[in-house]
Amino acid sequence: MAGRGAMDTKTLAQAVAHHQAGRLGEAERGYRAVLVADPNHADALHLLGVLSLQSGRLAEAVTLIGQALERSNGVADYWDNLGTALAADGRAAEAAQAHRNAVLLDPQGAQRRHNLGNALAALGRHEEAEGAFAVALALRPDYAKAWYNLGNSRSAHRRHDAAAAALAHAMRLAPDMVEAHNNLGDALAMAGRLDEAIAQHRIVTTLRPDDATAHYNLGAVLQQRGAYESAEIAYRQALKRNPRHTASLNNLGSVLKRLGRPDQAEQCHRQALELHPDFVEARYNLGNALQAQARYDEAAACYEEALAQQPDLATASFNLSLLALLHGDLARGWTGYERRFAAGEVMPDRRIAAPRWTGELLRGRRLLVWREQGVGDEILFASCYPDVIAWGGGPVVIECDPRLVPLFRRSFPRATVRAESCTGDAFRTIPRETIDPPDVDLQVPAGDLPHRLRDSLSAFEPQGPWLVPDPALVARWRERLAALGPGLKVGIGWRSQLITQERIGAYTRLDQWGPVFAVPGITFVNLQYGECEAELAAAERRFGVTIHRWSDLNLKDDFDNAAALTANL
Repeated sequence: MAGRGAMDTKTLAQAVAHHQAGRLGEAERGYRAVLVADPNHADALHLLGVLSLQSGRLAEAVTLIGQALERSNGVADYWDNLGTALAADGRAAEAAQAHRNAVLLDPQGAQRRHNLGNALAALGRHEEAEGAFAVALALRPDYAKAWYNLGNSRSAHRRHDAAAAALAHAMRLAPDMVEAHNNLGDALAMAGRLDEAIAQHRIVTTLRPDDATAHYNLGAVLQQRGAYESAEIAYRQALKRNPRHTASLNNLGSVLKRLGRPDQAEQCHRQALELHPDFVEARYNLGNALQAQARYDEAAACYEEALAQQPDLATASFNLSLLALLHGDLARGWTGYERRFAAGEVMPDRRIAAPRWTGELLRGRRLLVWREQGVGDEILFASCYPDVIAWGGGPVVIECDPRLVPLFRRSFPRATVRAESCTGDAFRTIPRETIDPPDVDLQVPAGDLPHRLRDSLSAFEPQGPWLVPDPALVARWRERLAALGPGLKVGIGWRSQLITQERIGAYTRLDQWGPVFAVPGITFVNLQYGECEAELAAAERRFGVTIHRWSDLNLKDDFDNAAALTANL
């Protein structure tokens, strides 16, 4: 018996040596030889199970390591490797328990804590996973992989700045860990630190220059940054390395549309769909490219197909609503327009706990109408405020941009008008938090009012001005305009303050206004807000015209004076 035991030990040692050298066939024959002699040899069962795991024979690995534990359940390595095999076999909950058993047997083992953290993360239990990684790092502060996975769990837990700190630590410990650079870039992007994210993804492209995905990831964060020309270059680099990289084709199409080249965008999306016919995002983006070319019926068909594949695709519903409004189908258009928040197309999205008003009688309940989108949209939607105030049955509270409070109070005296109860900066910080005014029973975003009140063209009865300027300021501006001399006074504005390649076609440039400025008998008055002095001066020189403006008038922030001036034009 003693001789056989010595022989088994020698055979096992030889098998382990083969295993460590990567000679898996010889190692397996050795382990099996030991088990023929002693079927209950726990170490041989365990090591053969590890070899099976390395060979991809997962069920066999779980069985063999389980048999080893039946013979000797107090060995931490057995439990650890069983957990690894179970995780590889998709049995995450059992894997976590196995790793927990390993930790109980060896509480000072940093790798065991790390493995437990990975198992918990696979279950989506990221807070617990962070705790396991933290203990692993307390035991071994230079454990780069633990810092890396701590960062990943923090990212999954939406703690992006903290994730970036952990991933940066991993990167300092292991500069060649490409995944740390990549995931650090992702975490920085999610934290809004886009320039830092771009720098990290550029590093990844230098470490993996032939990796299409690395160039794609760089393109994605450049696109998020609004650096569309650079994003185009990155996506083309990705496609140079892998012409069938459908995500790059799709995103390149989106970038080209942003750059005002919708025909080229269309071709990219069609190529992506040829490679992946069920690619919903590419189908939707093809619709966007067609819509940008005024091919509205084709665009609508794309949106409908995308919704057939993914019924909750809010962006497609929203764009269909815009097409319906364009064609005068207000009932359908306004219904789909309510998907604008889910589509991420407008801000702020205030998650107020009070029930949404859907047009029912108020019956004494207090209704909050809250602002959304830009101030121009806010003023446009305010054309519905007299209707909702006249609805009757309950008081109305209007929350608006603080700059509009005096003008709206004068224009809607039967309502309570006040500045929004959360500022724009706070909305950007906590864009989907509930902001609950305590004194309202119902609430409605201003952009919902047309759906409730004007669902057909016939509902748009002739309406005079709905904004009432300050009479004293109107008189003051009447005098100032009269001092300019006789002639028709005409106010001009030519663009939004937000100009992008995609939107630029909707606006003019002031240097295109020559025919307008040539009309005789007109006194031109500037109504364009924001920084535009250089454009005004250039137009005056080029066309020999005077465009009147006043240094004491802030058209961007002083809406009372802007309204009074406009009322005189």
